[in-house]
This record gives sequence, C-alpha cells and structure tokens, in this order.
Amino acid sequence: MKYTLWKLLNDRGVEIPVFQRDYAQGRTDKTALRRDFLKQLVGALADCKEADGNLDFVYSFGDGTKDAQPLDGQQRLTTLWFLHWYIAVRVLKEEELKEALKTLSKFSYRTRHSSSNFIYSLCQSEKVVGLKDTNDISSAICDSTWFEKSWLQDPTVCGILTTLRGHTEHNKIEPNGIQPILASHAQADLVKFWNLLTSEVCPIQFDHLNIEKYEVKSPDLLYIKMNARGKSLSAYEKFKAQWIAEIGKTDKNLSFEISRLIDN
Repeated sequence: MKYTLWKLLNDRGVEIPVFQRDYAQGRTDKTALRRDFLKQLVGALADCKEADGNLDFVYSFGDGTKDAQPLDGQQRLTTLWFLHWYIAVRVLKEEELKEALKTLSKFSYRTRHSSSNFIYSLCQSEKVVGLKDTNDISSAICDSTWFEKSWLQDPTVCGILTTLRGHTEHNKIEPNGIQPILASHAQADLVKFWNLLTSEVCPIQFDHLNIEKYEVKSPDLLYIKMNARGKSLSAYEKFKAQWIAEIGKTDKNLSFEISRLIDN
C-alpha cells in the first residue's frame, strides 16, 4: 500500500526498534549518499513529480494497532522525518508548530536512550520555536539549555546534526545537509513544500509492507539476515539486540534497565 510519512505517522506511528543500527546517512563519510538523497527529496517537492519521490519498499514489523517498526527503510525514513521537522520549524507559527510536532512526535528511536530523548526534545515546541531564524540550526541546538552534551557521544545524534547542517570535506563546499540545500529556496517555496508533505498528493511516497501477517517470529534475526545483503551488523549490535530480547521474555523492567546501562 502506498504511504507518505505523514500518513504513516497519523495512522500508526514509527518506532525504530532496538535491533536497528544507528542512523548512518548522517555519517561524515556518507556525504555523497546524503546529498543525492536530499536533492532527490527536495527535487520531488519542487517539481511535484512522484517518479522522483518514489522511495520503493519499506518493510516493517508490528500489527496494525502498534507503531510500525522498520526492518528495512530506517535510514530513508529518518532523513525524510528530519526534512519534515526542519521545514515545520522554519515556516509554521507557534500554534501551528505545536500541532505539527504532535504528529512528528509519533516517530521515535529505541536504539539508544539518548537518541530517544533527543528526538523527544525536538518535538517539544517550547524548546524549538526559537530555532526558526538561526543561521546554523545544528549549532543552535547544541547551544540550547535543554541539550545534553553527553548526547554528542551518540552516533545517531551526531548523524542527525550532520544531516541538518551538512559536512564540508577537504575544503570542498558542496551542499549535503538539509539547511544548506534548502537555503536557495524562498520562504514561499518552503511553505509549498510543507503543504505537499502533509497532503494526500505528496510526491514522496513509499510502498509500506507490514510483515506481521507473515508470522515472522524473530524480527531481530530477520533484520540481521536482511542486512547481510550489505554491511553486516557489528558484533555489538547483534549481541545487544539478542541479549535484551532474551531478558525481556522474563523481565521487561530488567531488560529496559540493562539496555539503558549499556547505552550510557
């Protein structure tokens, strides 16, 4: 079934589960990948072409009453979510922003507690309303009183900040972040982009396949197998996912506490 991110958030919500790896599109060595994907997204909004905004399949786990837990598509969804978030902060008035953030808050990370807390904070209107006119939104976030410096040890948080501002390498200035890529667009363009992102005719869509009905008993092991197509999960990522899942079978509170201790 065809979905936009806005529709998926309104219908179910999205939770990046504990067995996923950290957000990788924001890594400094993924400059070209990040640049090309962001330009694809912005180009689709500018030209209103669905062919340019087709994100292929997103596979998730979780029945229709629970948040969708992506097994494949995490990176694309995270970057797309931050495009929504950035444009909302830039164009919406305070009350409109508060309403938009209620929907955007249905996107969460469970890979680390610091990632989860960071994204939760970004969905609090009183914390982000002052970011509207900042020249460097990543620096402004890091300088905010609510930002915990320990979050900079989290690869997902660092990746998110890089996706917002881009990364300059070897003195080559090439836009590869959301803010610099959108800098050439007028405020009226951003308003148009926001209206498209939240409409039924949004050109950025994906085919969402929920594999719950196929009776997949172990999504963490399936995820490991799926990622064998590309870069394998690290020993740490495999161990953490399987160990926490095993403990959670008998004691969910202990599972949560151990996960928190590992991350910190």
